[in-house]
Amino acid sequence: MVRLAGFIPSEKNSENLDLVKQRISEGYSIAIFPEGTRSDDGVIRRFHKGAFFLAQELNLDITPILISGASYVAPKEEFHNKVGSIDMKVLPRIKANDQSWGNTYQDRTKAISKYFKKEFQQFESDIQDATYLFRRVYMNYVFKGPVLEWYLRIKWKMESNNYDHYDQLIGERKNVLDLGCGYGFLSLFLHYRDTTRHITGVDYDDEKILIAQNCFDKNEHVKFEHGNIKNFAIQNQDVVFLNDVLHYLSRENQLNVLQNVVNGLNEGGIIIIRDGIIDFKSRHKLTKRSEWFSTKLLGFNKTEEDFCFLSTTFIKTFAQENNLTYKFEEQSSKTSNVLFVLEKKK
Repeated sequence: MVRLAGFIPSEKNSENLDLVKQRISEGYSIAIFPEGTRSDDGVIRRFHKGAFFLAQELNLDITPILISGASYVAPKEEFHNKVGSIDMKVLPRIKANDQSWGNTYQDRTKAISKYFKKEFQQFESDIQDATYLFRRVYMNYVFKGPVLEWYLRIKWKMESNNYDHYDQLIGERKNVLDLGCGYGFLSLFLHYRDTTRHITGVDYDDEKILIAQNCFDKNEHVKFEHGNIKNFAIQNQDVVFLNDVLHYLSRENQLNVLQNVVNGLNEGGIIIIRDGIIDFKSRHKLTKRSEWFSTKLLGFNKTEEDFCFLSTTFIKTFAQENNLTYKFEEQSSKTSNVLFVLEKKK
């Protein structure tokens, strides 16, 4: 079908020169997919040299075009498309006589391939924020109960900007531990933002972990474990999240958990703590009320101990005693939720 449609076979590029010349003379451009196949995970593979051989032999410019989202919307091994978007970006034209890319088509293949991969990574980073990736995360929880679907929608609306901020804080760090991960919303988002990250989500609610473990859209770099953060073994981590979890522990257990995290954190690693603090007394009432709803009324979160909320003095003192840098950010003008970022000095 491809040959009958007039496309040029790619097996023997040297034998296609006359045919390509004819197409060019007729006003056509030649579109070539240099990987020779579709990526099954969205990662650009090795470029074949054929496109660059033809460009050199026929003295043709090259216009790089990036395509993002195709591997998700139209997977290679599936027979139906998913709801999503396929985005394209046209990069500046590379002139045939531009020797900065190399003097031979072999050299140009390597240089342009490296350029493609760098630009593609930046392109996806620019467009795939929390709003963009909501649908992909959401599809993992369809048919797992209408209340859970509703909860995810509400949670995402409240947390999407925070998720983007967390991703920026992580940067190039690869080993991520999400303590108190719940159903795994944040863990999946961070995975989709960078599939080379090694992410472990931990929660002592076995039902939540079972749901997270059965999310279908993830690779071997993401795992979810049932465990209690009070005695969970932590080793070789670059990032540790403690989101809305420490206030479920007594002060003694909070210190034990934080010390365990510090001991298992690599140099240059960060601890990201999001929680309500007692410093903002009037705003803290709303935080305590929402926690009561989530634990006592709705039952989304299980508790073993009474609430014990943090203070800036407590976290700042802990950071100083453990040689950690300390940053503090307010996350809400209505509640007492704040963000602490502690970094282990090199």
